[in-house]
Amino acid sequence: MNDEIAQTYWILTSTTLLEVVPMDEAANISEVYLKQERFSDALLASRTPIQRNRVLCKQAEHLLPKDPEAAAIAWARSDATVESIALNLLRLPKALLIFCKERLTRVTGASQRYMLGGWCVDIWMTVLAEFPEEEQKYELEFTKWIEKEEIKEYLDKSSTYTLLTSACRENCVVAYARAIQDYDRLMQILTSQSDWDAAVPLLRDNMSHELITKWSGRILLKGDEKSKALIPAIWLDKGIDPSCLLAWILQYESSPESKVRRVVHELQSHTNPFQHYGMHYLEQAVQRGSIDVNVHNLLVSLYSRNDISKLNNYFDNPPYYMDLNYALRLLSPKDHAKALIRVHGTLCMFEEAVKIALLQDDVDEAIYWADQVEQMDRRKGLWLLIGKHLLARNEIEK
Repeated sequence: MNDEIAQTYWILTSTTLLEVVPMDEAANISEVYLKQERFSDALLASRTPIQRNRVLCKQAEHLLPKDPEAAAIAWARSDATVESIALNLLRLPKALLIFCKERLTRVTGASQRYMLGGWCVDIWMTVLAEFPEEEQKYELEFTKWIEKEEIKEYLDKSSTYTLLTSACRENCVVAYARAIQDYDRLMQILTSQSDWDAAVPLLRDNMSHELITKWSGRILLKGDEKSKALIPAIWLDKGIDPSCLLAWILQYESSPESKVRRVVHELQSHTNPFQHYGMHYLEQAVQRGSIDVNVHNLLVSLYSRNDISKLNNYFDNPPYYMDLNYALRLLSPKDHAKALIRVHGTLCMFEEAVKIALLQDDVDEAIYWADQVEQMDRRKGLWLLIGKHLLARNEIEK
């Protein structure tokens, strides 16, 4: 008879009435199930961590010969030491990988997490090497695993890169670099692969000014035509300081590849003008208000080599923010006469301006600069020079 209130049992015989008090009858039921290899029931019946750990270890040992991966999961849930289990699974890299991944989610100590994280990466590379027929599957799993925040936190960056590169797993390197937002490493890989379609959006959408400056120049030098055309727009959109880009622009505009592109463009008789991407960017920077001397110097230098009409237009619109003494060294009377006249005139070198103008038979320009001279004697001398030029021209015409 059951006493539900007192939680006791009564036994009635012909001579005796006995009260039976239960004293934790199920305390050792887990051991009973364990001997019967009823591991699920044994786990449910486990009362203490010690019992639970014993059941899991016995279950793993039972599963190991026929299902090592299931055994690895059981061991990972137990409190068995990592080193002892690693020895049992040493020749079973798939199972060992599962064990390390599962145990990594359970341990709390930072040192153990770092150790297990490194082991996971190393074992993953072993699995990829030993099971090439499943390469795609395990690479995809690695990519998903490496993106988890709790995983990234406990992977040493330098060691992880070393493991991945030594295994020659570039896809895994890319996955890890993306996961930790190491855009410098990503750009290094993408540019080495000439994957410009992936490199340019990454440059545009995710990177700091420092990295944009570093990698955009390399794309400008080595990229395809489509990617090169996008670089000036990225510079302008991101507000990159033009002075930080001058070395790249000069290198690009002076490179043999750029010269070859121009020759090919001319041979193909394109109706559209040849695109000087560096020069175009500097023009936009100046239009947006840049007064950096070096920016203007380089722009004028590029004009002098590539577009005389733009050079003349630049000097038709003062003020000039370039170093005019540099312009004197850069420009030649033969090729850049009009611009050189303006430079001499701006520097109050009126005699030189008049002489160059007369060499070009530009009398109106010579008269303009002669009239700028304040000292009458100097002005008369320049007018006399102009008069002699006109007389000589008339003689030639007769």
